[in-house]
Amino acid sequence: MFVCPTTTTAKRYTYKVQARKDGGAEAFMIVFNYRDEKNFDWLNLGGWGNTRTSVETTSNGSRNTLDGTHNDHYDADKWYDIQLDVDGEDITAFVDGKQVYKGKKRSRQLYGVYANSTLDEKTGILYTKIVNLCDTGTTGSIELSSGTAAEAEMVRLAGMTGDDENTMAYPNNIVPRPAKVETEDSGRKLTFNVAPFSINIITTKLK
Repeated sequence: MFVCPTTTTAKRYTYKVQARKDGGAEAFMIVFNYRDEKNFDWLNLGGWGNTRTSVETTSNGSRNTLDGTHNDHYDADKWYDIQLDVDGEDITAFVDGKQVYKGKKRSRQLYGVYANSTLDEKTGILYTKIVNLCDTGTTGSIELSSGTAAEAEMVRLAGMTGDDENTMAYPNNIVPRPAKVETEDSGRKLTFNVAPFSINIITTKLK
């Protein structure tokens, strides 16, 4: 049985339904927090061959199972009273008044821009990695405290969203591409753009 409510905008609510299993290998799926076909959650009661219950969350078409899985089983031809309580990130489910799931929905993505650098002293090459987990681009710069840049180049992996991935049908969604690095102040400073949802590697040869 698959129950799907209309689009949900409330942050705190209780959803109740009566359900009966009349066949099949599993029991019930109840959709909640529905925004569109690629962004929603569902309570999977008696999933995985009618052996356990959990909540699965789908974000931009990518599905993950939340913590809090509970082992249980649902009989055929029996009516069950199901209650789902949503309070922001907190999700609790009851069947016939008994709690069968309790968990917290956390964003599976970090947010921000992160960077680190490593100097290979033998070759005089500085490697800098910049990761942008935001949906907007930004600019960056590197100021060299010793030495100047003889040359610098950037290679970038970037997607349209934070959930983009390569597939058999589209194997080149995300591939390494060159990006521009400018040198200023006689090679003591590097400036560059950082694209949204990107990993950027800058290789700088020092002199």
